[in-house]
Amino acid sequence: MKQVFIKFAKFMMRQLVFYRFIHGISICLPHCRITDYERFPFLLKVFYALSGHMRNSVNLFCSSDREHCVHYSLLPTIRILFEKNYVNYAQILLFVCEEYFLSKRTEKDFEDVLKTFSDSAINAGKRFREAFPLQKSSGSRVSFVSPYVAYSGYEVILGLGKSLARFKPRMTCLGAFDVRGQIKISDLFKICGYEYIEAHSSTYNLFTLRNLVQKEKISCAIWCLPPFHMFFLFSFGLAEKQIWLSQYLRPNINFEYLDDVVTYGGAGTIFSKNFNEKTWKVLPQTSVIDGINLNPKKYLFTPARTEKIKQPEFLQCVTKILKMDKSTHFLWTGYHFDREIDQFFCDNGLSDRNSYIPWMDQIQLMMAIRFSSLILSCFPLSLGTVEEIAAYYKVPIVSMYDDEFNLYWRDIYWEALNGNEYLKKICIDDDGISKIFVCNNSDDYVAAALSILTNEKIREQYINVYYESYMYTYINNNNDLSGFFESLINGGSCEMVKEG
Repeated sequence: MKQVFIKFAKFMMRQLVFYRFIHGISICLPHCRITDYERFPFLLKVFYALSGHMRNSVNLFCSSDREHCVHYSLLPTIRILFEKNYVNYAQILLFVCEEYFLSKRTEKDFEDVLKTFSDSAINAGKRFREAFPLQKSSGSRVSFVSPYVAYSGYEVILGLGKSLARFKPRMTCLGAFDVRGQIKISDLFKICGYEYIEAHSSTYNLFTLRNLVQKEKISCAIWCLPPFHMFFLFSFGLAEKQIWLSQYLRPNINFEYLDDVVTYGGAGTIFSKNFNEKTWKVLPQTSVIDGINLNPKKYLFTPARTEKIKQPEFLQCVTKILKMDKSTHFLWTGYHFDREIDQFFCDNGLSDRNSYIPWMDQIQLMMAIRFSSLILSCFPLSLGTVEEIAAYYKVPIVSMYDDEFNLYWRDIYWEALNGNEYLKKICIDDDGISKIFVCNNSDDYVAAALSILTNEKIREQYINVYYESYMYTYINNNNDLSGFFESLINGGSCEMVKEG
């Protein structure tokens, strides 16, 4: 029965008469009481679920039918819903119309479409603001605000994390469109220096979004999407200062609660420009890579199986490092989220200083390693080939030295001590002492990590030793691997020819 209903609903949504029917229902609706919560949450959830099908159907119409549907059915319905205070439903229908709005070729056409509903949205926001006044906040706390967050379109926002550090930037949203197999968007924002605030909502509910921003006592809210949903939310009030950051479309929008407009793409020599009879501030361009690499936070990363990471002595070392260097944040992986590891950090007062990253493919792993500040090799079972990737990308590594479980550094250092003159120059100083710390216990391990994090000279030394030994061992040293296996298979000596 359910499948029959869904098929029937999808069929009806492909007909223009369906949207006239929706418009007719909106006319008959009584005025809704003004509240700061959604009065009909289940109905809103159903309507939101249907809106995705409506959006697809509208976009499949030919251009003339789509124009007719939006102008004679959807836009009048949106205006009525705002006027009668069914604001969530009006906002959801704006989602349905988004592609139509963005298809307008000139800025005047785009502005004309916005004017058909913006006054209704702004007036509704004012009514709700009067009933539920904006809470004032002290200090300078910045939050980018968006209903939902995705990978595409937020590159510049991510790259701004390092520049906004003193404002304790946040990303506040209802939910995220994560892609299976990729790093979680929440973790990506954390890596870039943001506190990530998400309602984990499957339904568009702007009251929830506003409450999130208000609860965080945000003093400056930045809208970083096209302006459709901004009219009501800014009029209702998210923060004392409200800014619109727009990349492409720059319509000449003016309303009482829009305090500033910013676009980006400049080189940092001109900071304002007139677009369409309006002065816009011009933000110098940045990028997500720049944002991660120069982030004021130091990200400690241990990409390993859960059973390796959750060894008590290793976790205790991580705890000490986090507590002794307040600018650090620990990223850990595993096939599944591990509640014991999570609880361990909670028990140590570090619940906001660690993030779980779902298991990654090889390319994602290499990128995550590349943008880390320090790789913490777990012990007693170490990371193995992860250290090779880190060495290549010049990311420092701290590991426990032993003759059983550690792989990369153990064997390189052993050969340096036992006759390989080239590795000896790389790994050992003139006094016969290792150029990097040889960690034999937890205290050595923690001390080495803190030294790398706080002493640039030591950090560079670690990078150079690992990188140069990697280049010699894997790139420039022509070992006779086929001869090794021939001797191994035939039972002879396994002596290898070494050059370099």
